[in-house]
This record gives sequence, C-alpha cells and structure tokens, in this order.
Amino acid sequence: MADKKISVDEMLAQIREWHTEVTNFRNDGWMQKGYREKIEMLHGQISTMVNTIQLTTDEELVGNVTDADGNTTPVSNRSVGKRYSGDPRNKDS
Repeated sequence: MADKKISVDEMLAQIREWHTEVTNFRNDGWMQKGYREKIEMLHGQISTMVNTIQLTTDEELVGNVTDADGNTTPVSNRSVGKRYSGDPRNKDS
C-alpha cells in the first residue's frame, strides 16, 4: 500500500460516501452492514484518540466570580499570576 498522505477533505469525502451507502435503501443489508462497520470502527478509534488529547490551552473550570454589577465570569484553575510567572519584565517573579 502506498504511503500517500490524504487531506482532511479527502477523509471526510470518504466518510460521507460510506454514510451515503449505509443510508441508501437500494443497498441490501449486507452492503449496508459493511459500510456501517467501517464507520463504527472509525468512530471507535477517533473517540479513543480524542479522549486522550489534552491541549495546553484546555482549562478546568473551578467556579464562578460575580462582580459588583452581578455579572458572573467562569474561573479556571490557571491563575493569571501562574500563567505569566517568570516574565523578566515582572520584578516580583
């Protein structure tokens, strides 16, 4: 099998084609089952991969802060002080 890199658009086009075949009433049950199994296998693999990804920008929300006007803002576990600690312009770090 050739080691060809395919684009996301090409991947999505293939998945859409499989979905069309699964939902096509003209295909018999065996044909639909084959395409459905491909989509289910792909879904399982992608779900596992997505669940293991943690981006550095992901933040866990730990609560809310309400200001004097009653506006509520979500607060993350990453404080601004921690985020910018070590900045050479900050004499306190």
